[in-house]
Amino acid sequence: MNLLATLLVVWCVFVALCAATCSDGVRDGDEVKVDCGGSCSPCEWPFNAVSRATLRSYPRKVYAHWHYYPIAMSKGNATADYFQTQYIPPTGENNKHIAYGGMMRERPLPRQARTETNWQALDAEADIRLAAQMGLDGYYLNMWTMSDTNNGGLWTRWVNVVDAAARVGSFDIVPNMDLSIMESMSDLDATNLVLNIYAALKSRSSLLKTSSGQYVLGAFYADKRSAAWYANLKTRASAEQGIRFYIVGVFLGSGSDAIFSTLSGPVDEFAGWGTAIPTTVGSFNRTKVAAAKYGKPWLQP
Repeated sequence: MNLLATLLVVWCVFVALCAATCSDGVRDGDEVKVDCGGSCSPCEWPFNAVSRATLRSYPRKVYAHWHYYPIAMSKGNATADYFQTQYIPPTGENNKHIAYGGMMRERPLPRQARTETNWQALDAEADIRLAAQMGLDGYYLNMWTMSDTNNGGLWTRWVNVVDAAARVGSFDIVPNMDLSIMESMSDLDATNLVLNIYAALKSRSSLLKTSSGQYVLGAFYADKRSAAWYANLKTRASAEQGIRFYIVGVFLGSGSDAIFSTLSGPVDEFAGWGTAIPTTVGSFNRTKVAAAKYGKPWLQP
C-alpha cells in the first residue's frame, strides 16, 4: 500500500469520512469494528451479510408481517419496560395472560435507555436497518386504526415505521389492513378508514408500488370482506384520490379454492399468513396451482 492510500485509510478510520465497504479488512465509514457494525452486518453475527445493493437486485422479494410490537415501549432501560414487566410474566397485565403463561415468550432484542425526545422514531429506524441487514425487502404493516387513544399510540407507532423506512431507503412498506380486528366495522366505515390511511400516507416514498404505479395494499384475513367491498374500495380510491390499488389478499393459513373463486375478481394476488406447522413443498405447490387457476400469483409465507 502506498503512502497516499495509507493516509486515506487513516483519514477514513478516524474521521469516518469514507463509506463503509464491509469487506476490505479495514475499519472505515461507520463500521464499529473491521467490516462489521454500522451499515455492515452486526458484529455479533458469525458471517458477513450480503450487501444491500445485491439483495435488492434480486427479482424475488422477502417481506415480513410487522404486527404490533416496536423495539421498546418506552425510552427507559429494557429491564423495566412493558415487555419485561407486563408481557413476559404470566401475572402481567393484572393476570390477564396467566392461563397460557404470559403474553409472549420472547421480546424484541433489548436496547439501552434513550434520552432523545424522538426515541420512537430512532427505534423505528434501528428496526428497519436491522431488518434490511437480515435480507428483508420490507414490511407488511398491520393496521386497523388512525387513533392513538387507549392503544399505546398505535397510529404514531405505524407512521414512525413508514417514515423510518423512507429515511433508510430501499425498504418497502405495505399497509396491511387487519380485517379480523376491523370485522365489526360496517363496509362503509372500513372503506373510509382505508382511504383515510392512504390519504395520510400516500406521499411517503416508502409505500410499495407496482411497476405500473399501483399502491400495494395488503388485506389480512381477506375473506372477512366480500368481493363487492374490494371492488368498491378500488372504485372509490380511483375517483376520490386518483390512486389505483393492487390488492394482496392475505389468508389465515393458505386459503381455499372456494375463497379464491369468490375473491378472484377484485383481489390481484393471493398470500398466506403462515401456519404453526411448516408448510411442505407439496402443500405449497398445491396452493400455488390453486391460485394460478384463477390467474393469481401466490405469495408464500
